[in-house]
Amino acid sequence: MPPDPADYFIVPPAALRRIRVELMDGISLNPKECELLGLEEKQIQELKLVIDSAVLRWQEREKATMKILPSSGPHTLLHIPHADPIIAEKEWQDLKTSILRIAGPELEPLLRYRLTDGYSPSYKSNAGTGLLNVLTAGYGTLDRLVKISSSANGTTVYETIDFQPTRLKGAAVDEAFFNQLKDSGSHEGSQSINSHKIPDSLLHLLPLK
Repeated sequence: MPPDPADYFIVPPAALRRIRVELMDGISLNPKECELLGLEEKQIQELKLVIDSAVLRWQEREKATMKILPSSGPHTLLHIPHADPIIAEKEWQDLKTSILRIAGPELEPLLRYRLTDGYSPSYKSNAGTGLLNVLTAGYGTLDRLVKISSSANGTTVYETIDFQPTRLKGAAVDEAFFNQLKDSGSHEGSQSINSHKIPDSLLHLLPLK
């Protein structure tokens, strides 16, 4: 039996950003969290297809362009170059258009904030709110460096730093550049994960062959 209309209430737009939902489970859409937002099964399946297709395309691109950099220690250093800005912009715009079409104007602001907001060629913000933005390096707009090293407790540390290609200014992408970015804190995003398993965002790249 459906709820009585009197049981519904309207959430003010300003409160949308305070609703905590985990719309992504690793690199996949989380259907249960989508249900909590009020998406119907058909909408969830459509959104899943759009996201799965985009993620697969990004993974294939990263696998094709990734480079292993020389390192001075037992750690591994990877460089994932940025994509063509025109391609990155189009993918971002297509995602936003698809989300609006699938979710409608009422839910689109929350889904966009949780899924697609972040750095792109025309959206110079890296607030880290959009999970699809941080899954790649700003939809491929940014370069990404990944340092993989062993810790004393037997786990592996995965450090990622995203930066604008213009930061290079002719310099080599190497270990010294990674350390410079890390020490300065001047970059577009960073993350450090200490884990016994490979993070979902790196599974398509590791283990190295």
